[in-house]
Amino acid sequence: MTNLHPAAELLASFDSYRLEQFRNARPALLYEPLVYMMNLGGKRIRPLATLWVAKQLGGDPVAAMDAAYGVELFHNFTLMHDDIMDAAEKRRNQMCAHLRFGSSAAILSGDVMLIESIRYLREAEEKSGAPGLCDLLIRTAREVCEGQAMDMEFESSREVGLEDYIEMIRRKTAVLLAACLELGTRIGKRPEIAGTCYSLGLWTGIGFQLEDDYLDFYAQDPAFGKLHAGDIRRKKKSGLILELCDRLLPEERREFLKWYQDEADDEERIAGVGKAFDQKDIALIFRQRIDSYKQRALQAVEELDHLNGLAKELRSFVDWIFSRSY
Repeated sequence: MTNLHPAAELLASFDSYRLEQFRNARPALLYEPLVYMMNLGGKRIRPLATLWVAKQLGGDPVAAMDAAYGVELFHNFTLMHDDIMDAAEKRRNQMCAHLRFGSSAAILSGDVMLIESIRYLREAEEKSGAPGLCDLLIRTAREVCEGQAMDMEFESSREVGLEDYIEMIRRKTAVLLAACLELGTRIGKRPEIAGTCYSLGLWTGIGFQLEDDYLDFYAQDPAFGKLHAGDIRRKKKSGLILELCDRLLPEERREFLKWYQDEADDEERIAGVGKAFDQKDIALIFRQRIDSYKQRALQAVEELDHLNGLAKELRSFVDWIFSRSY
């Protein structure tokens, strides 16, 4: 599965809905950055997860669309503020919102995206009659912020282990995907499988981020669309770097991290890291780690085998996440 073709109809419906939201909203200073951010593209994995599950369970399609848009608003709010904190220049190969509209406008627009995401979830809750949708988003939002704070702390700390990193991406990335799957079950009036779908989202979300880390260095497909070894250029402690560090003796680890942080030449750093990866078979080890999360996700899908349509769709979803080349 190389793209989201089983969900092409849902994606088209979502995009039609998305384009109608905030199109003529004023004042422009507040809403133009929001519209710009929501139009930048992306795989739309999170809203599709909600729509897929809700559709398979016969949930209210209007409520599902509101919820899907709400979570995509929230996701893009986090990206907008992350770009400001990271002083990033590009997002999906386009100028970041804070550079196009100014940091103050982007911060304020991000704030309203967060507020509106809750409103859309409230609308979904009222239309579907499913309780707890807003509470789920609010709880998830707090965890995402905690994950972002952990990520920021890691930048200045040399005492970061791979387990710490996985906990960080669980909060920063995986909990939102997990919440999206749970939203679909609640809108579909099947709360008894919410926990299973949430766990599926966690394992898939962690694997998704680890796959990103792997592709950052090892992607061969030009469609990946990112600068090769971007994490290493930014001296980030990515999953690959921490996988390597876990296989070094304490003194070797200290020396490596000091060199990694102090080396000024990007190409020298990339070459040195690549050599260290080869020496420790990090590519193979890391792919095995990613596959372990796929197997956990598929085990969760097996618990849903009595729901044949849903299980089939979620199995395709998991396969896509773990077989993409960009």
